Amino acid sequence: MTFKINTNVNLDHEIPAFLIQPIVENALWHGVEMSGREGIIPEIELSFDVDTNLNLLIISVLDNGRGLTKASNLKTPIKISEAKRQSHGLNILRERLRLISERAEFRLANRKDQRGCIATISLPYRN
Repeated sequence: MTFKINTNVNLDHEIPAFLIQPIVENALWHGVEMSGREGIIPEIELSFDVDTNLNLLIISVLDNGRGLTKASNLKTPIKISEAKRQSHGLNILRERLRLISERAEFRLANRKDQRGCIATISLPYRN
């Protein structure tokens, strides 16, 4: 298993407890599920970035797991509030984000390179 953590900015910003855990756990579950097939080594990448134009902290978790199924793979990313079938962890995440801010958002989509999923949390960011 390979883990990468990227921070493209010098962050001095607190992230609420257990906000990232459900999406990392989801990436681990599906990444590990892929291991052993076709010699794929599970990889998870955690990235932090700031969109200074929108004043958002962007937290991304990428995996190289199986990706979303064709039935759930919409052309546009899924906002957690719009998903029809959700895990308990993602429901809890949705509620936490709602309590943080109306601007807080979670999206889940297949990676552009079709090698797994990308989960993204956007939070209001104050300099």
